[in-house]
Amino acid sequence: MNLKTIRELLYERTRGYCDCCGLPMTLDDMAAHHRRLRKHGGLWKASNLLGCHHSCHTGSGGSVHLNVAMALQLGWLVHSWQKPEQTPFLLHQVHWVQPHDDWTLEYLSERYEGDVDAPALG
Repeated sequence: MNLKTIRELLYERTRGYCDCCGLPMTLDDMAAHHRRLRKHGGLWKASNLLGCHHSCHTGSGGSVHLNVAMALQLGWLVHSWQKPEQTPFLLHQVHWVQPHDDWTLEYLSERYEGDVDAPALG
């Protein structure tokens, strides 16, 4: 599968909303973020990818790459020894989901009062 098709499938899975902040985005504004970084063996697989604004991905404030500790807690990044297909992430800062390699998301639960406090992104 080529990268253009992967990006289109990822955008379709996001339904046009950033996986991190939950705000609308276009395909052109979407970064394909690798939860397990490519330098750590992360693949272009659905379970390893998030579709997020470029600003949420590498921008200021609460972005994934500038706030690594938060991103690890929220499942937006995984350690090199973790399997993305077995590690849920916090979608739109509301729902814990488990991504599958068939481009579906399994909803596990909603965020509760005592969960990790994530700053607003976007």
